[in-house]
Amino acid sequence: MSGWGTIYNNMMYGLENHSQTLVRLQEQISSGSRVIRASDDPSDAFQIMDIKSQTRTLGVYSENLDRIIMSMEQADSVMQELSSSMTLTRQRLTQAASGTYSDTQRSAMSAEIDSILDQAVTLANTSVLGQYVFGGDASTTSAPYVAHYEDGKIVSVTYEGSLRNIKVPVADGVNQSATLVGDDVFRSDQRSEPIFLGDTGATSGLGTSTVRGDVWLMVVHDTTTYGGATGVIAGSRSGDEDTIIGASHKLTLDADTNKIRLDDGQFVNFTGAEDNLELTNASGDVVYVDMQTLAGGLSGMIDITINATGKMSIDDLESTVDLTAFTNNETVTDSQTGRILYVDATQIERVGTEPVRVPGTYDMFGMLINVRDILLNDRGLSDSDQGELLSEAIESLDEVMGGLLDSMTAVGGRLQAMDTLNMTLENMKGGLDTRKSILQDADIVELAAELARTQTFYEMTLAATARVLSLSLLDYI
Repeated sequence: MSGWGTIYNNMMYGLENHSQTLVRLQEQISSGSRVIRASDDPSDAFQIMDIKSQTRTLGVYSENLDRIIMSMEQADSVMQELSSSMTLTRQRLTQAASGTYSDTQRSAMSAEIDSILDQAVTLANTSVLGQYVFGGDASTTSAPYVAHYEDGKIVSVTYEGSLRNIKVPVADGVNQSATLVGDDVFRSDQRSEPIFLGDTGATSGLGTSTVRGDVWLMVVHDTTTYGGATGVIAGSRSGDEDTIIGASHKLTLDADTNKIRLDDGQFVNFTGAEDNLELTNASGDVVYVDMQTLAGGLSGMIDITINATGKMSIDDLESTVDLTAFTNNETVTDSQTGRILYVDATQIERVGTEPVRVPGTYDMFGMLINVRDILLNDRGLSDSDQGELLSEAIESLDEVMGGLLDSMTAVGGRLQAMDTLNMTLENMKGGLDTRKSILQDADIVELAAELARTQTFYEMTLAATARVLSLSLLDYI
């Protein structure tokens, strides 16, 4: 019986094996895949799983790249629009600086520049897919640019985005920035020495100033004192109306003829009863002197030294620094921003509001605010001074436009590189798909032939099994 048992087991094993082979072949033909499970071909199955993993990774890279390209294309569009606005602003500045426009026309231009400023802030806060394009790696928190208003107009714009970019993987070992840092795009960072454009006598100090763009240095009078024992003292109007500063001025008293003058100005007669005698030098500087306490016994020409102190400010007198020592590195601080202007005060001679430019530090918004305010002329500038400042503003605008053009060129180069990388990723995915297809896809013709052979073997085994199992002792009698 053991022999029959072995024969039976072998035949049943053969039937089962052929049956499983038939099922496998039919499954492969219906699915089109030669390797459906790891047991079909362990070596190829391992390679196929590795290829699928690489394909998924490339898919993530492609998705990242698509998002970055979308963000950079939007950034490029914004910069193109802002560049057009800057070009228009330059045209208006050139017209206004020509000296042929009236105050009314300049005021209308100011309103136009104000609209451009509003639009610029809005464009700089553009977002794509929930990310602010110019916000750096803080692009999902809040708008990077915040405008501060007074009386309905923007008076300052601050950048509150990040100074770092979001780095996103777009290939093995390759990262790309998904956003831009607005402070790099819309502001220059090549600081030069401040340029003083007024006639107070102030110049740039020894320290490295931290103020940016355009500032206004205000030099105001405080006290005037006179040396010697002549009895000449400051008049009651001196504190508010004297315009001299420093120790470079002097009075010349002609005691014999009762005349007195300031510096190189005209001699003025006095009687000794004047409490506010006005003296003016050739530069138009003014002092008010009290002659009522003039000492007796004076004779001849007498030089009287003057020491006039003052204060300086760069935030419209919200804060001031005393101007008494007249050093070559006076520190004047903006109380609102904390930024510093270092001033060489050794040559300061008079009061005034001194325009100060800091080339290499201009930002688009501060420049537009300054242009608007110059056109409005709320500081009461003369036509010539206003025209000069408008001409200087053109240089500031050119600086901003140059930085914007550099950023546009850089973004254009990045877009071109990312398009090339995108094509490379697609080619890599195509190559992986081809490799996976070679390893996994079934050869239908070959499988059909094998199925036919297996079907024949199965039927032969089935017939043989049926024949053997149908034998009995009667067949041997």
